[in-house]
This record gives sequence, C-alpha cells and structure tokens, in this order.
Amino acid sequence: MGIDFRDFDKNSSDDSETELTDEDFMDLGPIESDNNDEQDNESDTSDVELPHHEDENKKYDIDEDENEEDEVVKAIKAEKTKPRDHPPAIICEDFIVDISFSPSKNLIALANIMGDVLLYEYNNDETKLVNTFELHVKACRDVEFDDTGDIMFTAGKDKAIIVTDIETGKLKQCYENAHEEAIYSLLCLGNDKFVTGDDGGTVKLWDLRKSNPLFSIKIGEEYVSEMITNDTQKYLVCAGGDGVLTSIDLKGGKIHTTSEEYDAELTCMGLFRSDKILSQKGFYHWRYVQLTIFVILVGKRQIVLPGIIQYHLHQEVPFPISAI
Repeated sequence: MGIDFRDFDKNSSDDSETELTDEDFMDLGPIESDNNDEQDNESDTSDVELPHHEDENKKYDIDEDENEEDEVVKAIKAEKTKPRDHPPAIICEDFIVDISFSPSKNLIALANIMGDVLLYEYNNDETKLVNTFELHVKACRDVEFDDTGDIMFTAGKDKAIIVTDIETGKLKQCYENAHEEAIYSLLCLGNDKFVTGDDGGTVKLWDLRKSNPLFSIKIGEEYVSEMITNDTQKYLVCAGGDGVLTSIDLKGGKIHTTSEEYDAELTCMGLFRSDKILSQKGFYHWRYVQLTIFVILVGKRQIVLPGIIQYHLHQEVPFPISAI
C-alpha cells in the first residue's frame, strides 16, 4: 500500500511532467482523425459542387451566345435577300464639290475639286461610271443639266463656263474668262438661258445663242452662293455670303429688292410647296420677296425673315411666330 500511495502521489504532482506513450497517441488518434475526416469530406464535397455549377453556367452562357449569333446571322441573311430600295454608294477619290441629277435618265453628275465631272448611271442594284469629262483646270464648282437632260452646264474656279453634249461628249459652247472673279454658282433657266454668280457678288444672264451676257449686275461684295426662281421666271432670288437675299428682275435686268443683312452667311435655298423659299436661316414667302418694296412703301403686310422671326413694318422689336 505504501508503494502504491507513493506512485500515485508522484504521478498526481503539479510539478511533474506528463509523458505520453505511443499507446496514448494511438488511443487519441482515432478521435482526431474522425473530426478531420468530416472536415475533409465537407471540403471535398464543396470542391466537387462548385465546378458543377460553373459548368452549368458556362453551358448556359454558350447557349445564349449561340442564340444571339443565330439571330445576327439570320438578320444578315435576310438583309442580303431583301430587295434594295436605293442605289449603292458611290466612292470617289477626289473631293466632290457639287452634284446634279439628270431630269430624264438615271444619271448623276459629280463635279470634283480637280475640275472633272464624273457621270454615273445608277439603279437599285449598282452604280456604273459611264463617262469622265475633264473640263476645268481648277475646281468645278457647279454642274447642272438642262430641262431635257441632254446638255450639261459647268462653271469653275477658273472663271470658265462650259456647255457639254452628254451623248457625244463634245463641247457645245465654252466661255473663257466669263467673270472677273471665280464663278461660284450656276442655274439653268431653260430656252438656252442660264445665270451665273461669282465670288465678287456679280450675277450675269446668258443666252447660248450669243457670246456675251445679256446683262451683268453687281448685287453685293461677297460670293453668290445660290440662285433660285419659280415657274414664271420673273424674278431671280440670290443668296449671298454677306447674309443678304437679293431679288433681280430678269426682264428688266435690275435689282428688284434686297432683304436686311444678317450676321451669318446664306449658303443654300430651295423651293417649298411651290410658293415659298426655304433658306438655311428660315422661310421666305415668294410673294414677300417679290413685293418687298411695295410692302415697305405701303406698310400693310408682314414679312417673314430668316431665323423664324416675323417683323411687322410698324414695330421695332421682332416677335416669334409658331408656324409659317
């Protein structure tokens, strides 16, 4: 009993160091391994499940991409088989200054900066170059067809006016040094008559049967950007780089009236509903342009001016209008 007590007392001492034998580790081992196995199983399970979900997502994305590609391919094929409603684009090497459509045939004339005119035939399927006219030594600024579409008028920076037969390609008339300044604009009036305007604000009326202009009139100091008339051809309206609209009496060969000067260049005009002029700054009613002097003297009408602003002759402050 004394020996057992001493052994117990020794082993139970706080100062003693506990020594574990291999048998003790063997006894503790299974407990730790069970916990580790559970953790390993959980981690293995998570590792297996994640790639499975990723594969499903990737497969879903691939299916969506394929569906989108299929829709794109279908749209492309449908567009190719769809009948065209306009001609294909025309690509040119040189800068195009002006274009004009033939009134009688599917022809379009392109005037370029090199002084040439390219004549294209077009339809909804193709565009084909049918002729090239080397006419001017400098930029060809304006090209126009006559009413029949058989004659082409061109004017250039070289101050020349050239009239060409479309079918034969031969020159019908050539006016060298037709203006003192470079010619900027040209308009065919019919009956062998046409008008031209230059960079110095001079307008000339021509007749193909004569070598000299019927009249020459200076309407401003800046270039004449555009000219227009209606079916009666009583008045010619000119837009200028100085921001002024000028109407010319074609029969009298004199200025009929001018508009106020605006702080911007007037670069283009077009007929609108047969009795209005559409400029880049707003609307002019045709009869207002013709009767401006009469209106100014009588003072009973209103004048529609650029910028969609309406002025009354007896008012100093303009007021806006909702429609014209």
